[in-house]
Amino acid sequence: MAVDAGQRRWSWVGSIALALLTLLLARVWFLQAVTKEETDRVIAKVQSRTVKLVPERGRIF
Repeated sequence: MAVDAGQRRWSWVGSIALALLTLLLARVWFLQAVTKEETDRVIAKVQSRTVKLVPERGRIF
């Protein structure tokens, strides 16, 4: 039984979509599980930054 071109095309599209979804899930797992400590360190550094500002002094009118 021959498979028509449309069915073959949708098969390829489905295969590529499944591969991309698998890559996306693998990347999310990598970011969540493998680099968690590094990400937590960077977030803590960004959140707890202290900046001392010297107020401008001048005459009061």
